[in-house]
Amino acid sequence: QLYNNLFGRIGLNVDINDKNTLGFNYNVIWNKVFWDKEHIITRVHNNINDALIQSIKNEADNTRNFYNFSFTTYYTLKIDTTGKKLNLGFVLFNNDRNMNRNYTNATFNRVDSLLSKPIPQENTNGKQKSYIYIFNADMEHPVKYGTWQYGVKFTYFNVSSDNKQSVLLTDNIYQLDSTRSNLFCYKEFNEAIYGGFNKSFKKLELEFGLRLEYTQLKGTLITIGNVNKQQYIRPFPSLMIQYKKSDNHQFNFSVSSRIDRPAFY
Repeated sequence: QLYNNLFGRIGLNVDINDKNTLGFNYNVIWNKVFWDKEHIITRVHNNINDALIQSIKNEADNTRNFYNFSFTTYYTLKIDTTGKKLNLGFVLFNNDRNMNRNYTNATFNRVDSLLSKPIPQENTNGKQKSYIYIFNADMEHPVKYGTWQYGVKFTYFNVSSDNKQSVLLTDNIYQLDSTRSNLFCYKEFNEAIYGGFNKSFKKLELEFGLRLEYTQLKGTLITIGNVNKQQYIRPFPSLMIQYKKSDNHQFNFSVSSRIDRPAFY
């Protein structure tokens, strides 16, 4: 495999005065990978006596282009001397992936005689574009008996996945096979409100919280016009207890409810 990589990062943090801080971060990654020729042989055996029935020979070459950038900006306001402060943040994330694969298959019998004519060279090309926008506002609110944390967060996902299957013709031109190609678009809005409380004793620390999410999502398979919509409201509670017996021994207990989302990056 051959790799070409490019990384970049720039950031700035400004203390406007004793109470106001403003900053941003910008990250970019570009990656291109070339795979050497693949030679894969898949052998099909009889389930009863394990005798070889046939072999499928696959030859392919692959390339992958990967690019993403993220831009983050934040603002912090220290409200008073008790530690109360407001945090505002915005994140823009973009990811582009392009996977390209040229391949051909041939099937042989158990003595390596060709059973069928090798399929013409085919091409599989997959492009995925992801845009994610995030805005959050958080408050840290110390009180005499502990610290409250609460805020809101808004997230928007916009993802498209374009997969194309093509066949190489005799004149060295690829023809799109629309029956094996599709374009899928996915959009998701997520609004969350959350709050939590933290209290430290001499050897004990207690933290609990609750997050409430309202999600609306829409998936569209453009090729056949299939649309799927869902919306739901879900609570996500959490609890953490830590006991510090000594500087070298600590006991932790935590329980939480979470949701795993697809990785669009």
